[in-house]
Amino acid sequence: MYIYSFYLIILRAKVLLFSFICKLYITKKCFKKEYILLITFFSIIFAHQYKAKMILHIFNPEHDLALANNTKHFIAPHAARQLKADLGFLPALWAEDGDLILVNNLASATKHLQRFTKFIKRCHLVSEELLAAIKSDITEIRPWGWNESLKQELLNMGLSEKIMPTEQQLFALRQMSNRQFAQPILYELYHGLPYNNIIGRTAYLSDPKEISPIIKIVKKAILKAPWSSSGRGIRYIDERLDSHALNWAHNTMRRQCGVMIEPFYHKIKDFGMEFFSYADKVVYQGLSLFQTTNGAYTGSLLQTETEKLSIISQYIDIQQLTYITLKLEEVLFKHIKGRYVGAFGVDMMIVPNDNKEQPNQPKFFLHPMVEINLRRTMGHAALALSHHKELRGRIMRIEYDGSHYHLHLKKPSKTTE
Repeated sequence: MYIYSFYLIILRAKVLLFSFICKLYITKKCFKKEYILLITFFSIIFAHQYKAKMILHIFNPEHDLALANNTKHFIAPHAARQLKADLGFLPALWAEDGDLILVNNLASATKHLQRFTKFIKRCHLVSEELLAAIKSDITEIRPWGWNESLKQELLNMGLSEKIMPTEQQLFALRQMSNRQFAQPILYELYHGLPYNNIIGRTAYLSDPKEISPIIKIVKKAILKAPWSSSGRGIRYIDERLDSHALNWAHNTMRRQCGVMIEPFYHKIKDFGMEFFSYADKVVYQGLSLFQTTNGAYTGSLLQTETEKLSIISQYIDIQQLTYITLKLEEVLFKHIKGRYVGAFGVDMMIVPNDNKEQPNQPKFFLHPMVEINLRRTMGHAALALSHHKELRGRIMRIEYDGSHYHLHLKKPSKTTE
């Protein structure tokens, strides 16, 4: 009797809520803050009646900068804060039914997410205000990337520290996010892969005097800060080390104890492999064909794995790529097992062979590990959208109009592969 009455109350509440939502849409007031808070709150309650887990997703694109800063009270630059505010809804692309996505502005995020409604599951956007009412029910947090600053921010919101990484785990994650971490893995791949078209060298320097001798050998080089976001913390050196680059290296070594140096490659294609690290294995998720400008991400191709492999096969044999994928799963798990669980990506590049006069030389070289990003990447977002047939062939782009960032799914130009 009591159980029947309870479900009758729930049913009536759902009917009333549905009527209320319809009325709001009719009166065009559905994006007012109070209404959205009420609708979202009841939607979450209904959705989790029988769900054991309540997972909170967070898009924190300032993650790489926070790692470099390495403080609990990091304040991101304006551009990073704006990107987070404008695209806070992004985790909805890969979230599961009933999951929550923390956003800065609930009304704005709800409005912008409408364009992607048919491509996402039944997740819920929540503001910090709404999160306060359900924080004790959160069972897991999945951010873009974990760092000290984010943990402190979530603790300040009242979330339980039990569902966050420990200080020791965050320290280990930061060490693995240092570009130096990839150096021995790249060395292992370079010498362990049975192919003559593998390139890639990198060195960690802690003394500015070590830079010039290397540049004399490689001519053109790239200096990279151990911790930095895409497109930042990078200096290009063309045959001589000028005073600006030297001063930058001095300052970076003072702040981060060293710099990475590697040859400059005239790449013709960027791409990557996306993975997920579990407690007992690393699993390949898919290829990511992306575009960059001055090292900064600008867009990704939405396409089937077959089509993406077809594009890469113009330069690299598919069987070789498959072998490298399996090798990466094995090698990466060996290096990160027990220390990282979550999504991550490996950036790669294809470089033409400029020395074609020698016999038995490959036309193209493969750099199998330009970067390891131990966090979720835009490649994972592209993989999620690529499951939808009507989006295949489009380019997922992030564009800035002078005041706000926007996520667009554009039809490619004729020159786009």
